[in-house]
This record gives sequence, structure tokens and C-alpha cells, in this order.
Amino acid sequence: MDGSPREMALGTQLRHLLELMDGDVAKACADLGLRDYRPRFSPIVRALVELGPCPIRDLARAVAVTHSAASQTVAQMSRHGLVALEPGDDARQHIVRLTAKAEALLPAIQAEWAATTAAAAALDD
Repeated sequence: MDGSPREMALGTQLRHLLELMDGDVAKACADLGLRDYRPRFSPIVRALVELGPCPIRDLARAVAVTHSAASQTVAQMSRHGLVALEPGDDARQHIVRLTAKAEALLPAIQAEWAATTAAAAALDD
């Protein structure tokens, strides 16, 4: 075995494909002026656009990830000034909302999402 793609298990091939796509999407984001923007932010942004401000628990459900994964992504987004956290009904709950900075970036974020969707469709073909 030489480790070539045809000898890799399907799961390994898919992870490799996702790594390649993630890198290309990150480059496209930078080209669109989305510095410090990560492709993993887009599902959260899209959910917040659709749902409006909501708890992390609801975001996790909307993007089909664990609460922990959503919380980590939201924390990264907060450090980049893309979301703000507000207290919820109790001390354990945080409501996430997009900041003005994120809203100003929405056209570029939506362009990135459209390009990613088109690339995925081309792969599917």
C-alpha cells in the first residue's frame, strides 16, 4: 500500500476531501475580504439569519452539531466580533446574535455559501 487515494478507505477519502474544500473555501473567504472568517462559521451565521437571536442549544440543533461544537464555534466568532452573547433566562443560557460587523459582511458570506454550494453540486455530478 502506498497511501494513494484509491487505496484509502472511503471515510479517509471523505475527510481528505473536506480538508481540501475547507482550505479552498477559507482562501475564497479571504479573497472576498472575509479575513479571520472560517468556513465553519457559515452554518451558524445562516441559522442566526433565519432564526434571529437564539440560545446556543437552538443553534446546535439547527446546524446539526453538538452543543459543545456550537459553543466552541460561537466563542471563536465572538472573539472575531461576529456575534454577541447576551444573558438568557438563567445564568447557564446565552443568547447569540449577529453583530453589526457580521451583518455588514452578509453579502460576502452569502457569496461564499453560494460558491461552496455550487462546488459541492459539481462534485456530486
